[in-house]
Amino acid sequence: MRDWIVQNRQWLFSGAGISIIGASLWLFKKLFRPEPNNPQPAPISNSVVQAPVISVAPVFHLPHQASPPPEPPTSAPTGEIDPRPKLYTLPPRITNVTMKDVGDDDGGLYEEDAGIFEGGDGSLKAVVATFRMKQRSADRHTTYLTARLTYRVTENVYIREIPREICRVNYGTWLEEKFNCVEIDLTDTKELVLVLHAGSEFVAVQDNRHSRHKYKEFMPQKLEPNADSFFVDVALIDSNHGFVTSYTYKVDIDPLKIHEIIRVPAI
Repeated sequence: MRDWIVQNRQWLFSGAGISIIGASLWLFKKLFRPEPNNPQPAPISNSVVQAPVISVAPVFHLPHQASPPPEPPTSAPTGEIDPRPKLYTLPPRITNVTMKDVGDDDGGLYEEDAGIFEGGDGSLKAVVATFRMKQRSADRHTTYLTARLTYRVTENVYIREIPREICRVNYGTWLEEKFNCVEIDLTDTKELVLVLHAGSEFVAVQDNRHSRHKYKEFMPQKLEPNADSFFVDVALIDSNHGFVTSYTYKVDIDPLKIHEIIRVPAI
């Protein structure tokens, strides 16, 4: 054995020899090492793995209650007081009247006797709107009123009602007044002639009398509504504050009736 090692010493101590000898010893040890009878359990790690905890806040479904609508203001904002006078109406009416135009057979002019006056034999009737003052103007100026009247009918065109104007009066006639402009104060009652009715005819009357032309004559305008009824829109104008308010009336032709159908408040 010694002689063999001496003869092969160069090969044994080379890299290849050492590798073969080491591999042979490892294989021999692996094959012939006895297995333990009671294998030891794998060591238990002291580290604890904890599952993540997710916290969910409870959700409560409550019925939604809408907030109440804001209450309307009880008064106008400061600085926006309406300075105009406040008027209101009484129920309209139909009455017998007598119409006296300025002038006589001799050519004289008697303006104090001219106008439309209540009473008569019934041959001439007037449809009359009645107004009273509820509150004076803020500046306490005297209120002088004139009236503008618009006469209209409604026509059916392709199942639609279309309004059509048939007449306009720039200065309405006030009952038992000398001019086309009337002074009105608290507790006063002023009546406006909407239309005259004689026989089967309806006539709108423009009053041309005023301070500088108080001798002017009335200007009657015959209405031809060609319908069972017509409407009269009245706009009241104050000499100091302009437009005050407006009203609409419906006049039935046969039989003759009057209705206040719309009130437009002062704006």
